Amino acid sequence: MKAFPALLAVTLTLPALAEDPPARDVDGLGDTLTPLGAEKAGYADGSIPAWTGGCQHPRPPDSEERRIEHYEPYASDEPLYTITAENVAQYADMLTVGQKALFERFPDNYRMPLYQSRRGSHAPELIYEATRRNAEKAYLSNGGESLNEAVTGIPFPLPESDKEVIWNHKLRYRGESVRRYNTQLAVQSNGLFTPYRLREEVRFHYNNHGVSVADLDNIGIYVLQTVVGPPRRAGNLLLVHETLDQVRESRRAWLYSAGRRRVSPTTTRARARTGCAPTTSATASTAPSIATPGSWSASAR
Repeated sequence: MKAFPALLAVTLTLPALAEDPPARDVDGLGDTLTPLGAEKAGYADGSIPAWTGGCQHPRPPDSEERRIEHYEPYASDEPLYTITAENVAQYADMLTVGQKALFERFPDNYRMPLYQSRRGSHAPELIYEATRRNAEKAYLSNGGESLNEAVTGIPFPLPESDKEVIWNHKLRYRGESVRRYNTQLAVQSNGLFTPYRLREEVRFHYNNHGVSVADLDNIGIYVLQTVVGPPRRAGNLLLVHETLDQVRESRRAWLYSAGRRRVSPTTTRARARTGCAPTTSATASTAPSIATPGSWSASAR
């Protein structure tokens, strides 16, 4: 029994075995496939159209205020039809259990308008070029926890495993940085809720123009989340550095409590499982769910 802890420690610190990038046929990218790997062709019945390049929005002059109409080419679309409690049975095979439950619970005011399908997705040319390079060079190791030789574009436009698909989602192109204001409402069954207001600032380091694999320094995304309200939580901060090789170095995260005026690392559990000595003792009160800075965090582990 005494030998077991020592054996476990050795197992946790063994060097990771790298895998060679698989050979992939990239000729279809930009031909029968979109530059990001989706099928260009649409459905024969027209319900989903072919991709023809997507919507390209010219950048407004810096002196001009940016308005939503600059980026909404389908504002004039009208619903093809609307699902209500009266006709929900007609579309039951296309609805989830939760959607059906909403029609049952709120028959008088819950409705679901359905519009013509559009394929307006478009990314800058540099993303397309980087995606093609990644298709030839990128690979996973350590059971899918470590991303290698990928930068800027979609890592795996021709995915061969579920884990490659997940990495595509984590590092999908969303611009180079963003600041947004987010109000979250956790509505209870009795209808009561407390608005939770956040300011989120994100740098998508992985997607930045001109960055190299070496420049990434194992960081894909930086997230700073500031709590604006309610007053008892205002001023709390969450800083996340999302890593790409999560075996070599797990997610870095720090929580600042405005009330205690103290910064607490929240990575103890993740560090411990890699065999490194923990540097602090994070507790449940200082270790929130760091996978939910809106939809921006790259991983949900």
